[in-house]
Amino acid sequence: MSAVVRSRPVPALDATGGLRRALRVEARLHREMLGGTVILGAAVMILAGLVSDAPRTLLPLWAVAAWYRLGRHDGADRAVLNAGLGLSRVDALRARLILVGLDAAVTLAFLAASGVLAVLSGHDTSGSGTSALVAGHGLADALLGVPAEVLWTAAALVLTAVMVGRASTTRRPGIGAVLLAAASGLGAYLLVALVLMAVGAVGGILLGVVRGTDAAPVGDLPMWAGIFTALLACLVLGLLWLRRSIRGWIRDLDGDERNGRDERSGR
Repeated sequence: MSAVVRSRPVPALDATGGLRRALRVEARLHREMLGGTVILGAAVMILAGLVSDAPRTLLPLWAVAAWYRLGRHDGADRAVLNAGLGLSRVDALRARLILVGLDAAVTLAFLAASGVLAVLSGHDTSGSGTSALVAGHGLADALLGVPAEVLWTAAALVLTAVMVGRASTTRRPGIGAVLLAAASGLGAYLLVALVLMAVGAVGGILLGVVRGTDAAPVGDLPMWAGIFTALLACLVLGLLWLRRSIRGWIRDLDGDERNGRDERSGR
């Protein structure tokens, strides 16, 4: 009589379980940092509504430094903690990217809210962002400048992530990472500014030709449409570039972990 051996079904692996655990660890370890973002944003909103919108320039700088603020506590102890919880480096990387994105989203929300408060309270005096493009125009143009500035900042943050994200997530960032992030953020801002200047120049010429004048008002609806189109294009292209970069980072980490397992199994 032959015995029938029944094989037990192998339980399906939860592909998102490691990511959820990594997110809980990241949120627990960095809740003070997220709280600091909320406190800074609230303070900037109050100042923008009561005094001046000049402190709003701190928000993009704070968001750019998120890579250093999150990664400066990484070290041997953190690696041991992740290993004890069964978290892979890929899970930790994805969780870190989500947390940086959340911090950036909160910062952009405060940037938008403080911009609207500054315009409505008459304290839009710093000339930051796209407000320089609409100087001398009415309330509608000033309000349109707020979402344009937010898109500008978002595109710059995405391009900054492409430049410094890998170095800040695969190893512990030093003080040089802050300087690199600031330089990358400034370069990204200037790059988007060049795109806006080109769009403004071409749009002004086209509007002038259509109207038969030598110059066209910057605050016209067609010009704003060109500005928002250019900003959205920069943001979308930046996100696609970042997505491709992240896939490369994950691929490299997967290869490193696979090689490590092969070396341990060969001993």
